[in-house]
Amino acid sequence: PAMGDLSKGEIRALIGVLSFRDPNSTNLAFPSINTIAKRCGMTPSYCSKQLNRIAERGGILKINRRFNNSNTTSSYGQGVRPP
Repeated sequence: PAMGDLSKGEIRALIGVLSFRDPNSTNLAFPSINTIAKRCGMTPSYCSKQLNRIAERGGILKINRRFNNSNTTSSYGQGVRPP
């Protein structure tokens, strides 16, 4: 599906990611799933599912990180490409 075919859940999650963007900075923000979900009013699991769908289409950046030999954590940022 194209980026123009986003579901309502995907749109809410995308807006949540983009709401962390600082328009006065070139730095990318990569808020945690919990932080994005809280801002969107979603559960972290549902939010993660929506963001994974967008990332699969190339709409946002997904970075997998590992902290202190723990499980991998995914972060999403605003490398948003136009539809």
